[in-house]
Amino acid sequence: MRTLVVTLLTVNAVYIVAMGNDKNSNVGTLPGDECSTALEAVEGANPFDTTGMTPSDPQPDESMCAHNFLDWNNSNDAWLYWVAPTGGAVTFTTCDPNSYDTSIVVYEGSCDNQVACNGDGVEDEACQLFHSEIVDYAVTAGETYYIRMGGWEAATGTGTLTITLIGGDVIGACCMGDGSCMDSTVNQCQNADGVWSSTELCAAINCPASYCNSSIGADIMVGDLHEIEKYGIVGDITAYSIGTHVVNVGDEEMPWVALTNQHPVIGQQMYKMTSTRFEQIGISWVKHGFGSLAWDLFYCGCVDPGNPEVIGVGCSDPYTAGLNGDQAGWRGIGGLGPRSDVNAALGIFDYPYETQGQYGDAIYKRLQVKTSDVDPSLNPEAQYFVEGQYVTPHDAQAGNGANSVAYRPVEPTTFNNGWNLQFTGDTVPGLPAIYAWKAAFPDVELSISTIPFDGTMILAARVTEIADGWHYEYALHNINSDLSARSFFLEHAGTPASNVYFHKVDSHSGEPYSNDPWEFQLDSSGLLVYTDSFLENANANALRWGTMLNIAFDSALPPISGTAIVGLFKPAFEETILVDTIVPSSKVITCNADINEDGMINVIDLLAVIDQWGSCQGCTADINGDDVVNVTDLLVVIGNWGPCE
Repeated sequence: MRTLVVTLLTVNAVYIVAMGNDKNSNVGTLPGDECSTALEAVEGANPFDTTGMTPSDPQPDESMCAHNFLDWNNSNDAWLYWVAPTGGAVTFTTCDPNSYDTSIVVYEGSCDNQVACNGDGVEDEACQLFHSEIVDYAVTAGETYYIRMGGWEAATGTGTLTITLIGGDVIGACCMGDGSCMDSTVNQCQNADGVWSSTELCAAINCPASYCNSSIGADIMVGDLHEIEKYGIVGDITAYSIGTHVVNVGDEEMPWVALTNQHPVIGQQMYKMTSTRFEQIGISWVKHGFGSLAWDLFYCGCVDPGNPEVIGVGCSDPYTAGLNGDQAGWRGIGGLGPRSDVNAALGIFDYPYETQGQYGDAIYKRLQVKTSDVDPSLNPEAQYFVEGQYVTPHDAQAGNGANSVAYRPVEPTTFNNGWNLQFTGDTVPGLPAIYAWKAAFPDVELSISTIPFDGTMILAARVTEIADGWHYEYALHNINSDLSARSFFLEHAGTPASNVYFHKVDSHSGEPYSNDPWEFQLDSSGLLVYTDSFLENANANALRWGTMLNIAFDSALPPISGTAIVGLFKPAFEETILVDTIVPSSKVITCNADINEDGMINVIDLLAVIDQWGSCQGCTADINGDDVVNVTDLLVVIGNWGPCE
């Protein structure tokens, strides 16, 4: 059985449609056997017969048939052409209960300019088991459309092509890529890059988001965070849990089996953002999944597998905040297990886990946050975000683990044995919370590092000017790397650095990992922040999956584009990764380009730039310290012309 129907909108063109099946390439002799001898079609029913036809060249481009397959296989094909009497939207369908398994292709302007195709339409009891259809296709009055009809796996037979035209003034639902909808004409919808439906208005439909059916292999994406539960305070810690909804946006089903390691584990995190910093303030153990429903919460067209141990293509599954905060599970199913069991890069973990069935106090294993971190009186300008993340074998091993995450803004409200949290905005699906920093402050630079045969890390950096120089703020987030990170190095940043800051969220509830802060080394070579390597201490405080660390400092050195060096924790082919980011330059700009330091920026400084033009390490005219004297330095001189102040 093949897959889904595709809808395409195109206007201002000549089109061609064909149908076929055989395994030779003889030149057609019957009318309609080739595009050059296409038979005229009319609105309504048009009979065709491919049994006596021959294959035409070239073969159709199946990559244009989104989420379904022609499987043309050098099929015999029959050609028709049709001239649109008016503008509007046309539907081409081979629905005929007495026909065979057809495939259909449309061309524009010439016989080799393919614009649309379909192998399987929506199942209809009035049709044959598999038919083809191209629905609500935008057409222009007077244009010619060619239709090429063939067969799945070179099948042949008789059939009917039915053409239905709807006028261009008809209003229908136009679905946009973000899942929104507007009522419009077909041409208005096409101009907005939408997908139009003649049969419904927006009030009666739900539009699928652009991420539906967007990946190869199983791909679990967190689509919504929908509940918050608070459990109270122990010491200076408050515990929470977050409800999650996921959707399989891939093209394969995925196992979801309790009592094995073939199910997802679910981590929860929390973050705080201030005017200068974005840092992680909370982390949970991982909830073990135990079965999947077949909901269609995100309108991706759930294909129900009829089995709770599988999540189907397009299907969504909910977990409540209560389930995601369940410490012990039930009869060996579910519960919160240690993160230290999980290799997020491969999606593998131990099961059963050692603490299964164990309860504890109110905060044990749950999303733990220092109560002071969410106290509004202590954090008057702070904004907060929660994050949910899934790790599962088939998703990770298909290379789709980096989008198994989502974040949503929250705020503290009232206090009752801990600060209550409420959502303040919508979920951002498929992205980690570090993107919220970029959304709030566009000058944040994000650099994504995908480590071969491992996972993904993201480095975010922001530099702000202060009275005596610049404040540098870095946040390094490990989405799903198992190699993890153990060091961070910036050249030139060492000797002038002051007010150096480090932060990393603590592991808890008996995890074996150290919470010792990283060491600092500041000297003329640069700034190095580090912890032990894996060979020195396998339980060192490395930056593991689902966690973030912060490094910040003040410097008199101005920012330029450069490279940070991130050292990997576990042994690998490469010990470090290079990350493009904002870094301190190699020298202080004194008086904005007074190269000869005479108190004036004038023609003498301008001539120095010209004289030292080009690659030049250590040159006095290299004002921004990037080891090249160029137009950037020249513009600094011109822009600051006059007396030094």
